[in-house]
Amino acid sequence: MPKAAKSIVPALPDEQQFLEDAAKRIKDRIKVTKENIIEIGRELTAVKERIGHGNFQSWIESEFSWSLKTAERFMQVTDYFTTDEKIDIVTILNVDMTTLYELAAPSIPEEVRSVVADKLRAGDTVTIAEVKELKRVAKEREKAAEIDNQLQGLREALQRISQIDQVDTYKAALTLVWKAMPKEVREWHISSGEAH
Repeated sequence: MPKAAKSIVPALPDEQQFLEDAAKRIKDRIKVTKENIIEIGRELTAVKERIGHGNFQSWIESEFSWSLKTAERFMQVTDYFTTDEKIDIVTILNVDMTTLYELAAPSIPEEVRSVVADKLRAGDTVTIAEVKELKRVAKEREKAAEIDNQLQGLREALQRISQIDQVDTYKAALTLVWKAMPKEVREWHISSGEAH
């Protein structure tokens, strides 16, 4: 784990050692907490496999007064950090708790996990803001690829239509294709200079 900067809290010389000792104890407890999250997730997964999903939720509620979502978050962290060869339990020590849960969420694209895993293995820290930005960029890239696929399909349809000899039929077909396009594709098509 990278060495943290010295505390910015002003302290008298006799308080400095107290603050350093307290910070060390807290960091040690955070490490144990992260390890416990993994173990709790393992236990919850084993219980869920044994009693089934329908019984699991009522068991969670009666034993811990938790929502199913809370239990699932523990299990997601366990699943991600114990089955992905890219990240191991030691590596998660460079990840704060919020980021830990975000990385394990099913909504995180694999490319984001891969980038984060590389950073963590290199000894870098990763913040929740960085993960969210990587996720946003990945989603934008995914959406752009989807729009590009739609446009490619439309281009192919236009090529087929352009082979029609009758001008009126061509214009009518082109109008139908244009109207069938999703609004965001039409707007993108116009703004990119593709419209003729």
